Amino acid sequence: MFFVTILGSGSAGNCALVETAQTRLLIDGGLSARQIGARL
Repeated sequence: MFFVTILGSGSAGNCALVETAQTRLLIDGGLSARQIGARL
């Protein structure tokens, strides 16, 4: 099983987090590291 979390979508940047029990994958991290950290 996996989970998808949309962290941001729009002209400022797109970012999605895909998670399984063993892995986390950040896709299209168009947001800044600070923005991603705040949204996690």
